[in-house]
Amino acid sequence: MSNAELARQVGVPESTCSGRLRVLRERGVIAGVHADVDLGSLDVPPRGHDRAALHGPHT
Repeated sequence: MSNAELARQVGVPESTCSGRLRVLRERGVIAGVHADVDLGSLDVPPRGHDRAALHGPHT
């Protein structure tokens, strides 16, 4: 979900929403995010269960 969509759903300006998310990340309240990937939509042969982890300031 984009910051704009989240802000719209909770009824606050985008700048307020992004600031609150930043504070929650800094405090460790938001420890990470995830994506549900439809592997069937990829044009690659199946290889069992694939898993990837991304690390950085916004993960």
